[in-house]
Amino acid sequence: MSHLSFIDNQTVLQLLHIFRNPTPKFDPLLGVIWSPVTKDGLRYLNIDQELTMQNDLAKDRVAFWEELQSSL
Repeated sequence: MSHLSFIDNQTVLQLLHIFRNPTPKFDPLLGVIWSPVTKDGLRYLNIDQELTMQNDLAKDRVAFWEELQSSL
């Protein structure tokens, strides 16, 4: 992977690590614990220059479909 930049190489290593173990315990390579989704919260792993856990991906879209379903 020598043709990749440092950031690209780090991203590849992180993604390979995630795909091998999608809900890992804390690992210094990732720098984050990928929390599972629960009924109480739609947390997701935001993959950017840094990996971060965030809440409510596409919240407005989810709300639209929930409202549509309840109106049927």
